[in-house]
Amino acid sequence: MFVLALALVLLFAPFALSATPNAAGPRAEGCAFAYNNRFHILGGNKSDVSLFMYTSFPLNVTTQNETVQWSTLSINDLFANMWSTGKTSTTQNSYLRPCVVTPNGTLLVGSNDYYAYDIYHDRWLGRLNMTGAPNPPPLISCPQSITCSQRIVTVDDSLWIFQDVITQSQSPPTNIYILNLTTYSWSTRQAGATILPPNMLRPSLAYVSATQLVNVTNVTTSGVIFLIGGDASQSQQIAATATNTIWMFDIATSLWHLAVSNLTLPLVDCQTFFYPPLNRLYVFPGATNNTSVGMVNTLQLLDLNHSSSSPLEIGISVTNQTKQTGLWPPPIWDQNYVQQGNSIVMYGGWLGGNSTVNSDQFHVYDMAQSQWVSTATTTSFTTPTISFMASTTSSSAGPTGQNNIGPIVGGVIGTVVVCALIVFAAIFVLRKHRRHLRKHGHEQHTSDHYRYTPPHSFGADGTRKPDERQSTIPVTILLSELGDVNHEKPAEIELDGENEKGEETVRE
Repeated sequence: MFVLALALVLLFAPFALSATPNAAGPRAEGCAFAYNNRFHILGGNKSDVSLFMYTSFPLNVTTQNETVQWSTLSINDLFANMWSTGKTSTTQNSYLRPCVVTPNGTLLVGSNDYYAYDIYHDRWLGRLNMTGAPNPPPLISCPQSITCSQRIVTVDDSLWIFQDVITQSQSPPTNIYILNLTTYSWSTRQAGATILPPNMLRPSLAYVSATQLVNVTNVTTSGVIFLIGGDASQSQQIAATATNTIWMFDIATSLWHLAVSNLTLPLVDCQTFFYPPLNRLYVFPGATNNTSVGMVNTLQLLDLNHSSSSPLEIGISVTNQTKQTGLWPPPIWDQNYVQQGNSIVMYGGWLGGNSTVNSDQFHVYDMAQSQWVSTATTTSFTTPTISFMASTTSSSAGPTGQNNIGPIVGGVIGTVVVCALIVFAAIFVLRKHRRHLRKHGHEQHTSDHYRYTPPHSFGADGTRKPDERQSTIPVTILLSELGDVNHEKPAEIELDGENEKGEETVRE
C-alpha cells in the first residue's frame, strides 16, 4: 500500500503543480475564448501574473474563490518579451487581436502578423502562410479601445474586418477584408455607398445567419451583420457621447440599412450575442460615454420580428433588463467575454472610479433563462481533425493532457510490481525535477517562431506545393514603430507611453 500511495503522489504531482487557484488575477481587455470546456485568457490590461491561462468548465460563481483552478499555458517569445520589456499599451492591445478561433481549433493573434496557436496541443505554430493578403494591412494599431473601432466579426468560417480610420472626420470607408479561416485566403468586397454608418468608435458587431432569420424575414439570403451603439461624435475626448443607433449590413447585397428602432440607452464598448431559439440579441453593458461616470449594468434585449415596413423586413423590439438578483454584476467596463453553450461568461473588467482596479471575478448569464445564474456548464468535446506540419525542432509545449487521467490511474493500479518500478523511476525523475526547479523557478515556457503552413498547402502525395511565401526558417520578431499613446482611462494611466522601434529579421 505504501508503494501504491507513493506512486500515486509522484504521478499526480505535475498536475497539482500546474494548477493554481485564482492565478489569472484582475485583468481587462484580454483575448478571451472558450474551447473544449475551457475558459482561456491571453494578456489583458493590468495583468501582472502569467500571461496565458485557462480554467475548466463547469464554473460556479458563488464558490469561485475556493473552487476555480487556473493552469498556465505556453507563450511564445513575442508575447513574453512584449510584456516583460514594457511595450506600450498600443503594441500590447494590437497583438492580442484578432483573437479568433478557427474551425480546426487554432487561435489567431498577433495583429497583422497572424500568429497561430494550436489550442488542443498547447503549441505555438508561428505565422500563418496566407494568400492574397491586403495591402496596407487591415488592422489598425490603436491604444486599447480608445482611438479606433476595429469593426471585426466572425461570419460562419470567415473573419470580416470592416475598414476603419483613426481620424473620424474622414469619409466613411467602404472596404471589407475577409479572411477564410479554413483556407487562410483573403478576399475583399465593397460596401454599397448608398448609405453608410458614420465613423464610430467602439461599436458592437454581431452576425446572424439567414437560417437563423428564417422565422423573421426571407428578404436576406446570406445573413445580416448588426452594428450596435458606438461613438459617432467625431470627438476622441474622454467625455465623448455614445449613440443609440442599430445598423444592419445585408451580406447578400453588401448594403447598410439603418434600423427603425433604437437602443433604450446609448452605449459604447458593449458586447452583443445572438440566441436563435428566442430570435433575440443580448446587448451586454458597456458605457454611455468614455468615463467611469457613464458605466452601466443594464442589459438591453433586442427581439427580432417580421415587419414588412422595416428595412430588410426585420423589426426590432428593444427592452431593458435591470438588476434582479445578487448574481448581477456591478457596472463594469472592458470585460473579457466568451460564449459557452447557452451561457455568456464574463471575467474581469475595469471596475471604474478614480482607481486602476480591475475585477478578477466570473459572472454567468444564461440566455435560455434570460438571467444571471450561478453556474456555467460543460458542452460537447471537439477533437481537431487537422494535421500540422512537423517542425524541425521540438515545440515549447507538448499535449496538455486533455482526457488522459483515466489511463494514468489504470496503469497505477495494475500490479504491485509495476508500481514498484514506477517508484524507482519516479524518485530519479523527482530529484532531477527539483534541481530543475531550483535552477529555473516558475518561468513560463516559450517557443521559437516558425512559419505555419496550413494543410491546404500540401499536395496529395504529402509534399508541400511550391510557394515562395512558405518557409520554415526561424524568424526573430521585432516590433514595428507605432504611434504615440494617449491614455484616456484611469485604468491605463500607469502603462508606459513610450514607443518601441524594431524590424523583422530572418536568419539565413
